Amino acid sequence: MKAARLGIIGLMVGVVGGAAFMIGGCANEQEKRGHELYTHYCSDCHGESGKQNQGFNWSAMPDPKPKDLSNKSEMGTFKDEELFTTISRDMLDTSEEGGDPIGDDDFAVPTMPTFKYTLSEDEIWAIVGHVRTLHGMKMEFNVAARKTSLEEGLKATQAKFEQAKQAYEAAEKKASDEAERKSEQLKKDVDVDESAYAAEQAAMVQAKKEMDAAQVALNNFSTRPGKGTSIPRPDLTVKPAEVAKLVDRGKRLYENKY
Repeated sequence: MKAARLGIIGLMVGVVGGAAFMIGGCANEQEKRGHELYTHYCSDCHGESGKQNQGFNWSAMPDPKPKDLSNKSEMGTFKDEELFTTISRDMLDTSEEGGDPIGDDDFAVPTMPTFKYTLSEDEIWAIVGHVRTLHGMKMEFNVAARKTSLEEGLKATQAKFEQAKQAYEAAEKKASDEAERKSEQLKKDVDVDESAYAAEQAAMVQAKKEMDAAQVALNNFSTRPGKGTSIPRPDLTVKPAEVAKLVDRGKRLYENKY
């Protein structure tokens, strides 16, 4: 009996230990991923350990130089979300003449590129997690909860769309039935009153947009932008007179930033 109890206890310890290993394995895998992404995309400027004058490009870069990511007294003042936004912000033209306005409180230096159009959201969070280790901190942002929130958001918008679609179809049918009834009474064709269900149609269209946006947000969480996504070329959608401005802006970005 005692041996049986010990066997059960041993089995329980093994299961708990295995679960702990799996959790630790996932964490270690995420840390490894963050380190690999940082090394590939960030270390040329920031250095392997985040220290200034360590990256290959650092000495050749104009002022202000990349921040010292190992400096806890400064880096500790930034929230995880601020680090994420820095890495995944909108691209700005930072040239002095004709460029976009850059705020004094912008965390990133003008020469730092954005990875908003290069990496998936969870890849950027992995980099944030690694950057935190460079100054002796741990990322507090719950990435798993973020994914769950996106999944729940998609489900909510899908339900909203289905409800709006049903309301639209019911209103359309009602208007069609009413037109058919009048046709029989008047003995002539009567057009369907589309204004009778215009509000339901507008609500359905809006719900579809929200559902599509939620789907894109969830896709971008784990899939890099551009994969499976069609991005229109600006030069095919703007007026001919605006093309020259696009070309000039591209030239400034190419020469002054890259």
